[in-house]
Amino acid sequence: KLPVALRQYTDMIVRTFKYTYPVARIVEGLFGLKKTRRIGYVKRGIEDAESVADHTFGAMLLAELFLPDADSESEDHRRQYDKQEIIRMLLIHDLVESITGDKMPSEHNSEEEEKHFRYLEMAGTYRVLAGLQGVRERWERFEKSNDFNAQVARDIDKIENQLQLLVYIRLDGRKIDDNVYAIWERDLTEAVKTDIGRTILRTIREPYS
Repeated sequence: KLPVALRQYTDMIVRTFKYTYPVARIVEGLFGLKKTRRIGYVKRGIEDAESVADHTFGAMLLAELFLPDADSESEDHRRQYDKQEIIRMLLIHDLVESITGDKMPSEHNSEEEEKHFRYLEMAGTYRVLAGLQGVRERWERFEKSNDFNAQVARDIDKIENQLQLLVYIRLDGRKIDDNVYAIWERDLTEAVKTDIGRTILRTIREPYS
């Protein structure tokens, strides 16, 4: 019986070498995020909704613009805080949706997502894809919210969702049921847990108040 790591590596080889140019196929697959629509908007009747890649860019942009270079919130957080690590988490947190498609929170399957992140991590053994190394561990930290950087990244993820929702409703005039909007906005607001996240949320909401 093959060790787990060897089985995972073999699976990656089988999945990629059925193509003539396996590295190109991996990159092309990830580029599929540009046209993968965010299912939460689609199911709520918002036409021509943003793509997963749009969301990722928006979250990374908010992090770059609003996150401080250093956090003075507390001694513990000063030791942990890493703005660039937060941005990297935001870059990779939805990568496997290039394989699974976007799903509603209740439909997420962590075991399936971990399997695909392991595949991407193994693909990082290609020298030209070295940036994929460590991608599963970074995703796990984001999912489990088990350190301060992951908590801030999750906050930014929710803040981007709320800002895009405000833009659709308040600026673009998209129509959505008032009760659905109120519940969605409330849930997104309550999901923001850190002081840094709450400060950013107040800042971006102010023009829409």
